[in-house]
Amino acid sequence: SGGRSNQLQILAIEKNDFLDRLVETENLSIAEAYEVRTEEIQTQELLLSEKLGQNTQNADDFDEKFELTMNFISSRYDIWKKTKLQLAGCDN
Repeated sequence: SGGRSNQLQILAIEKNDFLDRLVETENLSIAEAYEVRTEEIQTQELLLSEKLGQNTQNADDFDEKFELTMNFISSRYDIWKKTKLQLAGCDN
């Protein structure tokens, strides 16, 4: 997650650098190449942003599912423990 966040920052800096060069250049072919590269960087930024958002959502889903699972196991343990105590009490 932190790695993707860092990648987003690097891409943003790279994109700004290309945009600055695009504004400063007078050569049409170089300007077109900068435009293409800037579009590629924007696409990469979008993909990383989506992945970063999905990872956050996946972590939330995991936490929720883990809690539900632990509650289920805990309730089953409580039932087993009570049953065992009842059976032990019947033997006396």
